[in-house]
Amino acid sequence: MENNEGIKLQKYVSDCGLMSRRKAETEIENGAFTINGVAAVPGNRVFPGKDAVEYRGKPVLPQSKKYYIMLNKPQGYVTTTSDELGRKNVCSLVDVNARLYPVGRLDYNSEGLLLLTNDGEFANIMTHPRYEHKKRYLVTVAGRIENNALDMIQHIRELDGEPINPVSVKLVERNENASKLIFTLSEGKNREIRRICEKVDLSIMQLKRFALGPLLLGELAPGEWRHLTPKEIKELKRSNDNDKTKGLLKKTGANDRRFVSDRQKRDNRNDDRNTGRRADGARAHKDNRTGNVARKPKRSDG
Repeated sequence: MENNEGIKLQKYVSDCGLMSRRKAETEIENGAFTINGVAAVPGNRVFPGKDAVEYRGKPVLPQSKKYYIMLNKPQGYVTTTSDELGRKNVCSLVDVNARLYPVGRLDYNSEGLLLLTNDGEFANIMTHPRYEHKKRYLVTVAGRIENNALDMIQHIRELDGEPINPVSVKLVERNENASKLIFTLSEGKNREIRRICEKVDLSIMQLKRFALGPLLLGELAPGEWRHLTPKEIKELKRSNDNDKTKGLLKKTGANDRRFVSDRQKRDNRNDDRNTGRRADGARAHKDNRTGNVARKPKRSDG
């Protein structure tokens, strides 16, 4: 929400759909933005509709329509908005009348599910580590992987001196020529899977992201794209609502139910049903023929 001090420049740029907040912060440091003709610096704030913001000489203006695109990125495309080597950009594959930017990244030789948008807040939800959107990849490595290599991957906690979250890896199949693995990541460090495999002397033949949070790549062919459905967008944004609820409860210092959204209450009730439990602690069992849950009284220890 705008206040008497305006909003941060990087947020304004992101809301306009030009680039993500993190990219904007970098470009501000590089001197690429001006505010009313004056070079912008980190920490600058603007008043939308009053201040004239330019990026490398071009006006930065709000976009009214928001786009949410799923693309099956082929190999041989970069996900940066500009590339000094002149390589093909993923944005060239999507034909909409708006300036889009990739949400997160897939490196040049990787392929699979990639989101593009002009909604800065949505991009922030999808890329900020605290929302922990799980990303799953099908990775083919050369040769037959041994069990000890799988164990080593699961216990890696740092790469090049930088701490990383635990990584889940599951074996799909293996033979003497190649092994297929499923990696699950909760964060997006640069070239994380490739660096992990290098650390345990594995050579990657193919790396493909096939899932992001609740989204699945499905039958989308390489180079093809589609709009996300309203339901998919809502599910992805929902993690932000849950995070805000947790933060509010934490600030109150108590599990005061008055501060929990009605939707969260429904979720909690659904969780209780799914686990076959009730708030009063009574055990329950499910009738396989009817699907109904029948309660059993608690056994007395007396």
